Amino acid sequence: MSTTTIDVVHVRLWREIGADWQTDPNAIGPWKVIDAVGPVNKLTGCSWRHWAECANFLGQAGWDLWQQDPEATPGYPSHLCDLIFKRITGSRR
Repeated sequence: MSTTTIDVVHVRLWREIGADWQTDPNAIGPWKVIDAVGPVNKLTGCSWRHWAECANFLGQAGWDLWQQDPEATPGYPSHLCDLIFKRITGSRR
């Protein structure tokens, strides 16, 4: 018999946006994990220059990016980003 399991992880990223972001690229800070819910460890406190780097990091651990919402806050550039990952595993008995 085969059993399939779907695990889901929700990651919320945040970054600081400085007032002079239009002229100073360093005014946009890195994405930092402020919340991670699901079967993952050691994500809180991690940071990346782009949200896709977080997706690549989890992708290397077998997680697939299922849904991404970079517009979690209105305006550009956004300072919140929600990522939802899923992992499907199966076992044979």
